[in-house]
Amino acid sequence: MVWAAINFVIGGIIFGIIVALGFVALIVPGIFLLVTLAFWTVYVAVEDQNFIKAFRSSWGLTRGYRLNLFVLGVTVTLLILLVNLVFGLGNLASGSLVGDIVALVFAQVASAITTVFSTAVLATAYTELKVREDEERDETVSEDTSAGQPAA
Repeated sequence: MVWAAINFVIGGIIFGIIVALGFVALIVPGIFLLVTLAFWTVYVAVEDQNFIKAFRSSWGLTRGYRLNLFVLGVTVTLLILLVNLVFGLGNLASGSLVGDIVALVFAQVASAITTVFSTAVLATAYTELKVREDEERDETVSEDTSAGQPAA
């Protein structure tokens, strides 16, 4: 648990620096790095990798699917904005103690919904990409084993 926490902290700092540098250089490299390294936290948490290996694994996992993942990320971001907009209507009630409490409750509900939703999307995308990666690996292995056999 401690090792994973250390990797999350150090990896999070390095991930933030890498993406920030990408955004400083141009917006496109920052977005590219954000999409490419999106799954590094999953590799640290699920696969028990250190953050360097997790960056490499995420890079490999997203190869060939980066545009699709970008579109998925934009879609999730738009849905989160929509949910926050709808639940932000609770701020109209603010100004009194009861109104402030209502606004706070609405904000917390929106935060809970969007956090669970975005985590579920990340987990589902990771699972689908891992399945495809495993299928591709199995196809490559079966092609390699049948390459040297004589035709029947």
